Amino acid sequence: MAEETTPERFRLIEDLFHRALELKPPDRTTALAEWCGDDTGLRAEVESLLAAENDAGEIPPPIAVDPWIGRQLGPYTIERLLGQGGMGAVYLASRLNAEIRQQVAIKVLSSRLMSNALREGFLAERQILASLDHPNIARLLDGGVSARGELYMVMEFVDGTRLDQWIADRQILLRGILRLFIDVCSAVDYAHRKLVVHRDLKPGNILVTTDGQVKLVDFGTAKILDAQSPEQQSRFTRLGLRAFTPEFASPEQIAGVFASTATDIYSLGAVLYKLVTGRVPFEELRTATGSSLGVHRDRSALAPSVAITRIVAGSDASPHPGPPGVRRELRGDLDAIILKCLHKRPEDRYPSVAMLAADIEAFLGARPVSIVRPTFRYRAVKFLRRRTREVAAAAIAIAALAAGVWSTYSAAQAARRQEQEARLRMHDVRDLNRTLLFDIYDAIGELPGSSDVQKALVSESLASLDKLAKDAPDDPDLAGDLISGLIRLGTAQEGDASKDIIHRALTMAEANLKARPADLRMQRLRALAMGASHRYSEAAAILEDLDQKAQPSTAERIETAEMRCASAESSLREPNADWITRCESLAARALDAAPRDPRARIVNARAALIKSRQDAAQRTHEVLKTLGSAFAVLKGAATAPEMRAQVELLNRMADLRSSAGHSVEAMAAAGEAAKIVESIYALNPDSREYRRLLAESQQRLAKLNVSRLPEIAKRRE
Repeated sequence: MAEETTPERFRLIEDLFHRALELKPPDRTTALAEWCGDDTGLRAEVESLLAAENDAGEIPPPIAVDPWIGRQLGPYTIERLLGQGGMGAVYLASRLNAEIRQQVAIKVLSSRLMSNALREGFLAERQILASLDHPNIARLLDGGVSARGELYMVMEFVDGTRLDQWIADRQILLRGILRLFIDVCSAVDYAHRKLVVHRDLKPGNILVTTDGQVKLVDFGTAKILDAQSPEQQSRFTRLGLRAFTPEFASPEQIAGVFASTATDIYSLGAVLYKLVTGRVPFEELRTATGSSLGVHRDRSALAPSVAITRIVAGSDASPHPGPPGVRRELRGDLDAIILKCLHKRPEDRYPSVAMLAADIEAFLGARPVSIVRPTFRYRAVKFLRRRTREVAAAAIAIAALAAGVWSTYSAAQAARRQEQEARLRMHDVRDLNRTLLFDIYDAIGELPGSSDVQKALVSESLASLDKLAKDAPDDPDLAGDLISGLIRLGTAQEGDASKDIIHRALTMAEANLKARPADLRMQRLRALAMGASHRYSEAAAILEDLDQKAQPSTAERIETAEMRCASAESSLREPNADWITRCESLAARALDAAPRDPRARIVNARAALIKSRQDAAQRTHEVLKTLGSAFAVLKGAATAPEMRAQVELLNRMADLRSSAGHSVEAMAAAGEAAKIVESIYALNPDSREYRRLLAESQQRLAKLNVSRLPEIAKRRE
């Protein structure tokens, strides 16, 4: 039975045909035997093309009157030749629609070369292009068969220059190169999410238009994931059968192993390597054949920062110093990013193109990248680079504050006998620490990547308050500040460190209540410490009782609502209807008291999510309406916690709509959630929680895409 022709096999046939044309006729038989091995079908296809070529004579050079010029293909009028080869030609054509003239590129497969195999390959390439609609991918517009039997496809006309040439002509600096590369990643990531792997990514297949827009072209070697078995594919990807460009191909492509998205990630790394160094990772692959194609199985590529100033053995390339300072910029993060893509084993590369692009974005934003060990020094250097002005101002302020604290303490020691003056100065120092612990802590919290700075600030402030507490053991306000600070620090920590700090706060609160049982502030702090210890129901009951005893402040209303919602969340396996109702009521009161307060808006969203899990099975429509109202409250969210709440609401709405069979609406909600997650992760790249959230959102989208495949297939039928 004849071998099914895939886009890759079509490209192999075309490649071997062109290579054979370069040889003298007597040498072609030996070469085809070496290239095709025991694949007699492949050899027969190439030999039939060579025979057709001999019958038709050599490919004629362009002549004054091309028979295609002026011809009509459907609504398109052919104007001029763009490119020509042994398999056919590409023409510039136009379509007149009222007063609008649309230019297109038409690829024609000559009827004299129209074997069944080539026809199937051409149609398969056209089908892959039809499934892709992205601003950075050249679009398929139309296709058909001419009156003379020639197959053709109508594509978006890209009036552009290949990527590396465009960069060289305009002397684009490193950061500009990386921004262009992010657009390339966007196109490849989109194709991967459509289950399409390109498999021949190289600068020649990436064009840049005159206005700087990247366009990915030539999906002639692309394949749809799961469309072929590894055994089928390995027959088409032999050593010597170049359905790829060797210097940009992954080791598994050259070895004939089944390709995956990791194949394109390797090629993206090789492309970026070429753009920033001026050479490919393995120069020897440009002219390698047969077993010599396995050169990158035996050694690793040089780091780009090293390769940029070194002449590689066996290459005629000269050192490529690049823009000023580029070697220094490559060293470190960019070296790690590019070499991560170029790992020999697919599983050691980036798991997705989206994560590669996220690390490039992180580098451009002076944020930590995911593949570099996040030491304190590394994170601190990144923070300083992106917040130079703010950190300088903060350093001056902290130095001034430290000097003030020291001066105050020294004066208090010198004036020990003046008790009243010393007490006043102590209050000044306490107020200063409260400012650092609460006001400045909250302000810094809005800066990306500042968690370590917050922890350090809390630790230093607590140390100062602790010293003051020893000098004034009977001061309840000072004790309250210390307990509040301990709760803040404990919730910012993890594991045993968090438990120890929260336990200390709870012990101090209980000890103070023994001495002053009527102290309402201390009762509230004790309840908050209990909540931080996950004793939510007890803590919520105490806070609700305190709110009845005295008029609560806005912050206290929010604290009570948060605690009751936490208790309701903890009981969802065995729902407590009373707790859920009180959570909803308290959240509504908090939002009424402070409609613009981020914490009030977040607790309102939490209440809606809790309510949705109680009522989802009975009243899906009403639950979706409640979730939508909570999402509307969060419109214009500017902080990461608010954006996280938006994501949870959207994901819940996506789940409910998917369960109800509304797959399109579910995809829309999940897609919007994924965009917000990417924004949160960009603001907080050193957060493991947001990295996990990013992976979950991508998995959710993939599952929804897969669940829609039967529906899409049914529509196409």
